[in-house]
Amino acid sequence: RMGLAHDKFPFRMYTEKELVEKGLWPVESDYYNSIPTRTTPEETYAIFRQALIDGDLGKAAECFIEEKQEEIYDGLRDVLNDAGLKSQMLKDLPEKIEGIDTFKKGSVYYEYSIIREEKKWAQTMTFIKNLNGDWKIEDL
Repeated sequence: RMGLAHDKFPFRMYTEKELVEKGLWPVESDYYNSIPTRTTPEETYAIFRQALIDGDLGKAAECFIEEKQEEIYDGLRDVLNDAGLKSQMLKDLPEKIEGIDTFKKGSVYYEYSIIREEKKWAQTMTFIKNLNGDWKIEDL
């Protein structure tokens, strides 16, 4: 009733909001559900893809969760410096993710699956909603 955890829970001195902010709360929570969305997964993906086309590494990396931005920046620099790799990466990324099979959808995570029938493989993208209400790419 007070918004605190069960007495046996190791972090019972925190509210749900504080646990979410500290990254200690599981994926679904009333607090996460109450955060209004500013940027959808589809919008984040569109920004990411356009940044790749434009060769804007900083903007492309900003589409990822904060913990991965530096790693992604370094990886994309290598890809974008090679015209063949850049072309292949853009070919593998569809123009839009709307309508693509969403096999896991929640208030915190979205996972999209891109099925390439001709090659018999699937690509999964995972998005996470941050505390600002922006959906960021966790995994591509």
